[in-house]
Amino acid sequence: MIDFVDFVPDIKKHKELAEAKRLEQGNFAHQISVVMSEVKGDPHWKIYADHILAWKELCATRAEGASKRISDPRSFLAPEEYGRLKLEAAYNQGKAEGLQGALDVIQNLIDKGKEPELPKAAD
Repeated sequence: MIDFVDFVPDIKKHKELAEAKRLEQGNFAHQISVVMSEVKGDPHWKIYADHILAWKELCATRAEGASKRISDPRSFLAPEEYGRLKLEAAYNQGKAEGLQGALDVIQNLIDKGKEPELPKAAD
């Protein structure tokens, strides 16, 4: 007859492997943080970030302009124009958010790697 005691060594082995994997991932997060800090300190990063920021602002401005034209009560839009403006607003808003995400990813990687937060193993 199979008993729980028969599975205890396997359970302990899996817990140890899971804990080792968590520690390894924490170490990787810290290494990524160090590398990303170096990237952010590189003068070429500023050039990249400035271009992405300018592109993001352009897309946000286009999205805002299209939204204002749609919601302007003083103008009448044909269905085709209304649809085109809705698509333009959504496209540019999504692009602006994506570009902001591209700017945020390095800071997020730096923040995550500073102090690895490893979940406590349940006993």
